[in-house]
This record gives sequence, structure tokens and C-alpha cells, in this order.
Amino acid sequence: FGDTAMSRRSLIQSAQGILPDGRINGFTPRGRTGCTDSIRTILWLEHLVDYWLFTGNRADIEALLPVAERVIGALINYANEHGLIDNWPKGEYWDWSHNDRGGPGACLLLTNAFHVHALQRLAEQEVFAEALPGLAERAAAIRNHCHETYWDPDQAVYRDCIQADGTPSHICSQFANSAAVLAGICPAEHKGDLLQRITDAALIDPLGVGEAKKGPVKAIVPASTPWSAYWLCRAFFESGLDIEAVEHMKSNFCEFDRMATLPEVRIQHGNTCLCQSVGAAATHLLCGH
Repeated sequence: FGDTAMSRRSLIQSAQGILPDGRINGFTPRGRTGCTDSIRTILWLEHLVDYWLFTGNRADIEALLPVAERVIGALINYANEHGLIDNWPKGEYWDWSHNDRGGPGACLLLTNAFHVHALQRLAEQEVFAEALPGLAERAAAIRNHCHETYWDPDQAVYRDCIQADGTPSHICSQFANSAAVLAGICPAEHKGDLLQRITDAALIDPLGVGEAKKGPVKAIVPASTPWSAYWLCRAFFESGLDIEAVEHMKSNFCEFDRMATLPEVRIQHGNTCLCQSVGAAATHLLCGH
């Protein structure tokens, strides 16, 4: 909406709180280090790209490039020989949706899809590509391994993760599959089919309540938070399916039209709140479409 001061403050403070191994801490100053899920580190890179696209502030970007290099180094350090992150310390939280978070040693599609997405977005901007060589090549290699690792040809969807013992997760979520579309893990010619499948009412589980976790009843775990629903709608938009995107925005967000704020989860229960910043993510889509 034209005011970038808060975004700049957040970006710089997070960089100041970087941990010695290159992870971005969820708390700044970094007196507490228990909130260092991979989402904090990877989305800092996404934030960096967004800040550049919205401001064009080269001085700020150049000052943050050494931090970006350290962050990318952390992503490499916690990846296996195929470039897939599978040993991230301190957890793999991405959302309160009922997507599979795996466990110690698990290899999550969400983490690796967003890793690819961030690298590719950086590579598309000259200011980052020149200072951080090899971004596009690394993204392409990880993208290919993601498809080979998570694709379930029998169900025609991507599994949420591979457990430490090599067992594929029994969960296939809208959130993880949307991320696969956005990261280009799903081949372009199949994006429409995948999006149609993960939004087929006959295949979707009941909407989750609060933060409760349960096993799938049908085949697809729905986006039970406005945050994860944002990425689903964005996947439709970026696949050229604008009409479908708007319909899913209506079904996921119009239920809150009488509220003054957007909530944390779509059905409240227990430790959830009625005002959550990431719940408003979808407003970003209305600006560009």
C-alpha cells in the first residue's frame, strides 16, 4: 500500500538477529533461539526479493547481500546430497493447517518447494544473480529431485514429506501441492490438472478445527488457515487460472466479511486468535490481479 518502512525494519532486524550458522531467528534481538523453523530463514529470502521489487532500493539490498549469502549457505549446509533439506534443527513448522510436519530427519515438500521458489525468484533479479552466482542452476537441480521424491503417480498428487526411514507420508495437502505448483516442481503442462485434483470436493477432507491434528479421511488435506489458502489462490493465479483463483478466494475468505480482522485459522478452537497478520496475505493478490 505504498508504505515500506515497516517492511524495511523487519527485514533489517531479522538480518541483525541471524544465528552463527546462517539461520534467521524468529525472535530479534536473538535472546531466544527456539523459533528457528525453516520458514523463518526461507521466507526472509522471499521478503528480500519483495522488498527489492516494491522499492528498488539498491543501497539496502547491497547492504543485505552478505546476509543473503550466509542464509543460502545455511540452506546448503542442512541439505542432503540431492540438495533437499532433511536435517533442519529446531523443527519444520510451516502452518497450522493439517499438513504433515514430519519429524526428526523428515524431508518436507513445503520446505524444499519454498527453497526452490526463493532461489528462483532471486535468480530472476540481476542484482541478486550477479552477487550470488549459481542460483538458477541450484533451483533447477532441487526442483527435479523434488518431483522424483514426492510425486505419487497412483494418487496423481505430491506427498507432504518423506519420513526419516524413507517412508512417504500418508498426507497430501493443498498447501504442499500449491507450493509444488508455484516452485515449478509440477511440470507446467500438468499444473491445471493438479490444482483441479487438490480442489475436487469429492477428495477433500473436512476443514480442520483450530490447531488439532488428525489423519486424512479422504485424500487431500485442505488449507485450514487463511495463510495456506493464500498460497493455493496464488498458485491458481500464477497458473493463468484467474477465474478459479477468484472463486477460491471467495470460498476461503468471504466467510470473514463481517469481521474487523482476519483470523489465524478458518475454524477457531483453543489456542487460536481472531487477528493474525498472515491471515491478511490474500489482500496482496487483489493488488496485482
